[in-house]
Amino acid sequence: DEPVSMSGLEAMTEVTGWKPPVGHTLAGTVFGQGRAPDTILVTREFGRKHHPLPSLHLNSVQTEECDHRFLVANHSQPARNFRVCALGAEGIASLKAVQVDSGRDLLAHPLLALRTIPSFWDRDRLAAVPLLNYFEAGMAAAEAGSTLAVRPF
Repeated sequence: DEPVSMSGLEAMTEVTGWKPPVGHTLAGTVFGQGRAPDTILVTREFGRKHHPLPSLHLNSVQTEECDHRFLVANHSQPARNFRVCALGAEGIASLKAVQVDSGRDLLAHPLLALRTIPSFWDRDRLAAVPLLNYFEAGMAAAEAGSTLAVRPF
């Protein structure tokens, strides 16, 4: 991969009125308009054909790096294994159903960002999205965790 050119970045920052799903992509990153007109939202590109977001199996009492951005941990009791992957459309649909039932605003963040955050799945069921403080009924927050792994350039 080649480094991003300054002219490529400058061309994107001169555009106004970006609204999802319209945006610009560059090296696996999506640049779009933030909530305020003078802000830029920078997220990981979701659904990239040749570079899909990673999915990993996380056994009990295991911590792994996910997508070079997050540390994910499984401390489930009793022990169970999870599949950790980007939240995606299926996870967002699951959260919408929970939101209606609970009255919690789980989806108050930009959709571009929500789609790519780590989610914990138990077979085909969404078990946890730690960054949104969502844990299925009966699951303690300490059982699954996700933290941003900040790396210097």
